[in-house]
Amino acid sequence: MSRNLPLGVQGQVDFTTTLIDVTTGAAAPSGSSSAPMYVNFAQNTYQLASNQSLTTATPTTPVTGIIGASYVWNVAQATTFGGFSLVLESLDSAPGSTTYQTIATVTAPGSVGVVIGNNATVRLRAVGGTITALSSNLS
Repeated sequence: MSRNLPLGVQGQVDFTTTLIDVTTGAAAPSGSSSAPMYVNFAQNTYQLASNQSLTTATPTTPVTGIIGASYVWNVAQATTFGGFSLVLESLDSAPGSTTYQTIATVTAPGSVGVVIGNNATVRLRAVGGTITALSSNLS
């Protein structure tokens, strides 16, 4: 069924899916049996790195509580990657887990579309060497 969505967006609505409240960023109602995914209408931005140096052994400090949605992962850097990779990782959602799973990998500055699960914890990690003067966010 097509209808007008909030903010005048035209599209299809699946009435079995709970949409995010774009004014509050509220998550799915209590008792939901699955983690909902939302388009990032609220334009939440999460800073992952700001003029930082990364190595495989020293990832960024994890950012927690990210609302599940589709995001653009932006990567900017003052110097070249030099053949190294930058990995966006999410903490495994199993209770007590300390294992991170790869969401996306880039080998140069730019932007990549990613989908992040609800209430996620993410971090950045360099692979193959040191990446310096790195700035990155999810928006």
